[in-house]
Amino acid sequence: MRLDTLRSLSGVRACALVGEDGLPLEMQGELGDVLAAELASLRASSERVGRRLGTGQMTRLTFTSDLIEVVAVFTGSFTLGAALLRGTDTRSAQQALARIAAGLGAPGGLPGPVLPDGAPQGNTAQDSPVQSSAAAERH
Repeated sequence: MRLDTLRSLSGVRACALVGEDGLPLEMQGELGDVLAAELASLRASSERVGRRLGTGQMTRLTFTSDLIEVVAVFTGSFTLGAALLRGTDTRSAQQALARIAAGLGAPGGLPGPVLPDGAPQGNTAQDSPVQSSAAAERH
């Protein structure tokens, strides 16, 4: 799973990958579902603030509470985040989030929706000549 590296870092209590619709695509940890829901809300709020202030698109968010530190990365239509115990050095989590985010945009990073005939759509290798010729042979 994409978040395994992140979950194995010291101090990480929960992590989540959220799609454009606000639904979790992957989550780990006891509070992963809660983190996923809050990340979706934080992204919407951050985008609104960016629009109203004219500051452009938000790409990263970090905040600290009494017990945890949350780091989040916004990439394309995805939101990735981790909740760490307060006082934990967040640099390794931020680096892991950046690596995962970069992988989401790479070919094969995340499949798009599937068309009714079973052909993939979106962020996949569908444009490759091999797959295109295979699709042509089916028809």
